[in-house]
Amino acid sequence: MPLAQGRGRQIANRQLVSEKTTTLIYNEASGEAGTPQSSLSIIMGEGCGAGQAGYCGSDGLGYLADNTSLDTAAEFIFLQDGLTGDVISVIQDGEVYYSRYSYLPGGQFTAGEPVYLSTAGDVTDTEPTTNVWQYLGFATGLDRFIVHIDEPILL
Repeated sequence: MPLAQGRGRQIANRQLVSEKTTTLIYNEASGEAGTPQSSLSIIMGEGCGAGQAGYCGSDGLGYLADNTSLDTAAEFIFLQDGLTGDVISVIQDGEVYYSRYSYLPGGQFTAGEPVYLSTAGDVTDTEPTTNVWQYLGFATGLDRFIVHIDEPILL
């Protein structure tokens, strides 16, 4: 699981398993241990990967976000891998560290650069030019970013 820090908040008009839980997240790849942080939990409607973007569907379950529709825009970042039916921790604000980010298509994050929603739950530092543009935060290193999710914009 990735090391993540953040404060959780209720997603408007959506049902989550809990409003807030305190979780210690550990990054196995780097051996970094986190401090307890507040996060939200959601039951998954499909599989997800730690560090991917997600949204809460009309059925109250978590799904991978996608920049092909306003209906599937990101609302949070998953803090752990999960399968359909699993209860997964998510954050909406905070810093996410994950080694997967250093293997992004086209390279790693550049500190200070924006991070955007891509397809199938992925995040990217390449600004979208079609479909839906959604800012997710800004990179603080090659494998981390500050999550600050903006409203999506249809291009």
